[in-house]
Amino acid sequence: MFTTELAEQLISVEKKVSQDGRLLDEYSFEQTCPMNIRMMLMPIEENDYCFLWEISQSSKNIFKFSLHVQEDESKTGLVRVDYNGHHRNPETDNGLLPSKFKPYIGKRFVNTSHIHYHVEGYNSLAWALPIEDVPQIATKFIGNSKIDFVNALLDFTKIINLKTRIIINPQIL
Repeated sequence: MFTTELAEQLISVEKKVSQDGRLLDEYSFEQTCPMNIRMMLMPIEENDYCFLWEISQSSKNIFKFSLHVQEDESKTGLVRVDYNGHHRNPETDNGLLPSKFKPYIGKRFVNTSHIHYHVEGYNSLAWALPIEDVPQIATKFIGNSKIDFVNALLDFTKIINLKTRIIINPQIL
């Protein structure tokens, strides 16, 4: 089981998109609607972990950016940002809950933007904070603007310490 501290360390590791065994300096993709993209990320410095970055959009225009650590055949969620989503935090503190989550015990998020984190002793990504409480995320809402999506995606690359430059085909946005 991952500790909360290990999850935070893994989020902060410098990563690049991996394709055919190579670490890429740039990666481009076209936005489809609904969007569903998966990329393998590898640490720049050698370590035992690889990561899965998923970008998805539901038919209800709920956007999700998530980072998972891959272990053998399983994956453990480290961080996920949900725009326009729904979620309810657990009702109890198991004694390992970091203080930043305590004001949000049992909090319901309805059609709002929030960020999930791995917390030791709970199901994967069970805990979330309002996105307004996370200064690293400048984009607090994704509307129908192409710019909102691009900015939100770039905010997430900073959170996960992605060093690959992401290029989104502007023709399709």
